[in-house]
Amino acid sequence: MTGRGGAMITALGLGQLLRHRLGRIGAGAALAALLVLLTLAPVVAQQGGTAASAGAGTDAATGTSTGTSTGTSAAGNTLAEAEAAAAQTSAETEQRTPTEQEKYYSAWVETARRAEAAIDADRASDAALEELRAELADYRQTFLSERDKNSARITTLQAQLNALGAAPENGGDEPQDIAALRKSLNEQLATLRVPAVVAQEAYSRADGLISEIDRIIRERQARELLSRGETPLNPAEWSIALSEWNSFLRDIRNETANSWRTARDLHRLRNNAPLILVLTLAGLILLIRGRLWAERLGEMLRRLGGRGSGAWRFLVSLGRIVLPLTGLFLLTRAVNASEIVGLRGQTLVNLLPVWGATVFGFLWLGDRVFSTRDQEALIPLAENSRASMRRYMLFAALVLVLFRLVEQIEGVQNISASTRAVLVFPIILATSAILIRIRKLVL
Repeated sequence: MTGRGGAMITALGLGQLLRHRLGRIGAGAALAALLVLLTLAPVVAQQGGTAASAGAGTDAATGTSTGTSTGTSAAGNTLAEAEAAAAQTSAETEQRTPTEQEKYYSAWVETARRAEAAIDADRASDAALEELRAELADYRQTFLSERDKNSARITTLQAQLNALGAAPENGGDEPQDIAALRKSLNEQLATLRVPAVVAQEAYSRADGLISEIDRIIRERQARELLSRGETPLNPAEWSIALSEWNSFLRDIRNETANSWRTARDLHRLRNNAPLILVLTLAGLILLIRGRLWAERLGEMLRRLGGRGSGAWRFLVSLGRIVLPLTGLFLLTRAVNASEIVGLRGQTLVNLLPVWGATVFGFLWLGDRVFSTRDQEALIPLAENSRASMRRYMLFAALVLVLFRLVEQIEGVQNISASTRAVLVFPIILATSAILIRIRKLVL
């Protein structure tokens, strides 16, 4: 009884160890554990039978046979349970994880094919190519992370293989446990290297597609830079530009009239009248008086003097930008709340704070660099020259806003290249004149 019990306990212990290790070392290690189990079970059973013979005499042979048979049966049952549990775990893993990976990889393949088709056709716009490039860049970063994800584990397994030494050549004999361990390590290496190889291939493909898209965009930009546009000096183009400009103004007027009638019929103006009135009054007050209030506050701090007053005056001077810009933003909100402008008008109205920031920023910069006070001016010029420079800073901001306005008109209205050239030409002339005047004052 003692021999059978010892063999059964030993077999169960080895079976539990097999079940614990099976998920980590794979099928090869399971084979090695099976060989060790089958080798040790009869020995343990024989030892148990000898002990039983010392206590019971003539039942030694029967005890040994029974112990061996029972230990082997228990080991076989335990091994079968471990293999079944490992197979079930492996099947569940294969049903879960690869499904998400396959979906992601399928989406990547579809994106790569779409990018290749766009590159071959060379008809997609620059905006579409930029969007496609952003998608490819995201995939490339993901594949780069996946490529290096298992590098530490692969290095460890390779070190274990190196510790086993070189495999026998020409199919030479090798101890079974070492051969089983070598096979397990090789299988684990193959399992870990496959995702790395796939990720490397996908990374190289994504990187190559991004390079091709960059090349197409650069070539287009070079062609556009070197191409000769329409000349604004041709009088025949002026009538076309005037006609398209009148068409733009007519579309703005019609959209505004339609939106006004719609807002009036739906009583939106009446319902939003309090909000519109408050926003309009607050916006006008800040737009008209904001800079003056900031200047008065700066004067008060200047008279008080004291330690750190210069830093406070600088912060207060920023109010010359913030206060009128806030007023302009409130006026924009009032127009949007009234819903009296159409699509084109709303696009332009929403850009008023941006253009206002440009104008007020240039004014603030002119006041700081070419201050009315000699001791605060950053560039030493005569008083009349500083006044002229402040005016030219304002003119520079206005021509920049006008140029942005032409760009926005081109975005919301279908105008020809000749019309754009005619509209931009006066802005270029005004900018040149301003720069020439600034050069004469500064140099």
